[in-house]
Amino acid sequence: MKVRSTHADLPECRQAQILVVDDDDIIRTYLDAILSGNGYMVSLASDFETVRELLDRQNFDLIIADLLFLERNYSGLDIIQHVTENHPECKAIVMTSHPSTHTAIAALRLSAVDYLCKPATQQEILDAVSKAFADSGKESARSSLANPDTTLSKREMEMLDLLFRGFSFNQIALKMHCSLPTVKTFSQRTYKKLGVKTRAAAIHEAIKRGIIPPAGTDADNQPTGGQDVQSS
Repeated sequence: MKVRSTHADLPECRQAQILVVDDDDIIRTYLDAILSGNGYMVSLASDFETVRELLDRQNFDLIIADLLFLERNYSGLDIIQHVTENHPECKAIVMTSHPSTHTAIAALRLSAVDYLCKPATQQEILDAVSKAFADSGKESARSSLANPDTTLSKREMEMLDLLFRGFSFNQIALKMHCSLPTVKTFSQRTYKKLGVKTRAAAIHEAIKRGIIPPAGTDADNQPTGGQDVQSS
């Protein structure tokens, strides 16, 4: 069954214009099929030059950009920075096969509304797009945590803070005085409550929601060694 997305929050109740930027033909075709099939107006670009040309001709409500571009001297973050600086009304979503705390924080600093890890499902993509067009004010983001099913426990908050600081699961187990399987269970619960699958996406979402304070979020000053582990 094809997943459908609500357009209740689209600008001026019209079809949203979405720009997809990825150097992989298959990914561009995949995203085009999902988004066009759900009523969005989609434009495709494989490089920075095409993005500039398209922006000269029309405005976009949302850009979905891959993070890494092979054999190029720019990244998806450079593209998003260019778009948001010149078209501040355009929102941004990052997609990547190589999630990291550093790029998650960098994306947040560029006001990216979501950080998706490839391969993303059709439902995950449509949920991210819908969220991008919804009211993303701090108050509504915080209020979503009032639901008991999504509220993080004290131990989950402690683990999330250690993940943000760059500690590995083994290091977190030592600091929290618990077993490695227990830490992995905490991480899976936390990822599920935040609606993400990786450490990087969890940190992006936690900072955006105000769970982790944005002040001092400099990934260069964090310990290294932590690895992303997808929840099962």
